[in-house]
Amino acid sequence: MFPQIFRHRGRIGQPGFVRPAEKAAEPASEPDAPSFEPKAIDVVIVKEMLQKKLPPELINTVLDHAEYWPHTTSVTSFENLPEGKLKVLSGRSERENVFVIRSLPLGFVKSTQFDGEYITKALDPRSLSSEYSVEQFQKWIGNSVPTLEHPCRKIVFTIHSHDQGWGGNRTDTGTYHGSWTWFEPGIERFDAGGAGENNLKSSPSSKPNSMLATEQPPLSEQVSSINPATSTEDLESPSDDSSMDQALLTPDYSEVSEPMQLNETVLDTTSLRPIMPLLEPPSSNEDPSTRRFHHDLLPSNMRIQCNMTAKKDTKAYRVQWSWTDNIDPDSPQGDELEKQGRGRATGTGEFVRNLKLGDVVTVWAKARFPMWVNHVEKVQIDVYWAL
Repeated sequence: MFPQIFRHRGRIGQPGFVRPAEKAAEPASEPDAPSFEPKAIDVVIVKEMLQKKLPPELINTVLDHAEYWPHTTSVTSFENLPEGKLKVLSGRSERENVFVIRSLPLGFVKSTQFDGEYITKALDPRSLSSEYSVEQFQKWIGNSVPTLEHPCRKIVFTIHSHDQGWGGNRTDTGTYHGSWTWFEPGIERFDAGGAGENNLKSSPSSKPNSMLATEQPPLSEQVSSINPATSTEDLESPSDDSSMDQALLTPDYSEVSEPMQLNETVLDTTSLRPIMPLLEPPSSNEDPSTRRFHHDLLPSNMRIQCNMTAKKDTKAYRVQWSWTDNIDPDSPQGDELEKQGRGRATGTGEFVRNLKLGDVVTVWAKARFPMWVNHVEKVQIDVYWAL
């Protein structure tokens, strides 16, 4: 009757309840086989159908229980580099702390404007002056149901990497103890004061890595005519219907030739500001708007994953963070996370729950101490959120 909602393979996560801690502490593993993933249009159609019989709060509970969420995927591969890998070397800060990838803004669906430059371009360390309101992001997204201020439900990091294959204590070989190559998360946020006059007046064709944010009409206007008795096969077809997806997509720059109007805003990397990692305070002779990134010497309690110590074979790590995770960092379950190569504070769920609409998730690759090298082949971020 409904588009695969009850055949979705996701694990159950009922709102208001916390999964047992031992279930939240999943070890890094090989990626799952591909399966059905709903698009935003699929979720909206199901909500439109269910609201004829169910109250909104129950509908949201059903969708969260089934993990029936839209998501975006960002992926970068270094196969075109020498040896097919990015090498992060210990030494100078710019060599041992390397920005790798960013996600699409939370709640926005991927469009043709996002290219490799947006995904992989490192930011200058500038401080955030002011934030866009949740209401403004909601207008840009144009969803038929007001999007939550904190809509993120799950983040999946998939990392293909290894270290130099030797070094460290012999007893640490093949474990995650004594590993000095790892990955850390980051957060970026759009600065409402960062879109200068040039951004507002630029031609879209001159900013291939930009996202043109305009107010979108409610998607419910496009799905209101759907018959609840329509078959599952018929309901699945809108996922490939570009006309219905367009309500959640930003305009295609290939069809725009005129300069943008001042009542439109360009969201691109020039208006993104780092929230995590933190910025060093400016020195007396520095521009206060320009900072330096602060990177700890040792792996933090929020590290996504360490490489297995002294193993030269590439390993695929799949690390999932959920909004229902609830592991005390100082508990035995926190100890278990460290044994798996993760930071002991990554099981609290706070990183996921605290993400705001429009936030961007990033990954940094790191290496420390002489001769340690982080070999990075591929990194992927999947971000799931509730409508």
